[in-house]
Amino acid sequence: MLSQNFIEGCDRLNSATTEAEITTAIQRFIENKGFWSFNLGYLDTVNHSTNDAPLKWISTMDSEWEEHYMNEGYDAVDFAVRELRKERPSPILVGYELLKQKQTLTPTEEKYLKEASEANWQNGAVIPLGSLPMDNKPPVGIGVASDLKAEAFQKNWKEQSTEVLIFMNYMNQVLSQSMASLLYDIEALTVREKDCLAFLALGLRPDAIGDKLFIATVTVNLHISTARRKLKATTNAHAVAKAIRLNLI
Repeated sequence: MLSQNFIEGCDRLNSATTEAEITTAIQRFIENKGFWSFNLGYLDTVNHSTNDAPLKWISTMDSEWEEHYMNEGYDAVDFAVRELRKERPSPILVGYELLKQKQTLTPTEEKYLKEASEANWQNGAVIPLGSLPMDNKPPVGIGVASDLKAEAFQKNWKEQSTEVLIFMNYMNQVLSQSMASLLYDIEALTVREKDCLAFLALGLRPDAIGDKLFIATVTVNLHISTARRKLKATTNAHAVAKAIRLNLI
């Protein structure tokens, strides 16, 4: 049975539209699960190849640590980012203690993990969300951090992981429009604009879409044109492709 914390968290997500509301909804949920911070990151594969795509995020990470992370180029050795660049990413547990037990770390990896621990990212979990190849969507993932030592963290993760995984995947579904707007500077699409693009994706012509939606063909074309502008797309096909990749339709 799902907990009251899970239900309340989903309710907050359903009403979240701004970055502050999204951050609050996620933060309240994870704090009740024994975590203290999170990074919600996208690889910008809309404008770059997967291997070269820069990282964009919504985070509760300390601003000084965030600046240090970027200045040191730690995204190149971050196990979370590496996982997102894989063809089929999987949830992983990360942290200096955890990874030191399992593998030989390079000096740069060890330096990064030790400094992350000093910033209170002792151990954490990385959860890829909706980035399978057949989805053709930007790889997205969320990392949740804990100040617990390895043994206590693994125990907590075993107890809480089911609800955490369900919640994070639900979040990715209900907030896809908000995430696109925040991370890719995409103006929100209306329901009708999404409907028209979705029917375009199925191969329907504007007149047929009008019949489906009970609106005039000229109105369909207006919705498509507006959606194309918002998505910064050059053609209708480009608009449909971007909407799919951004999980908007």
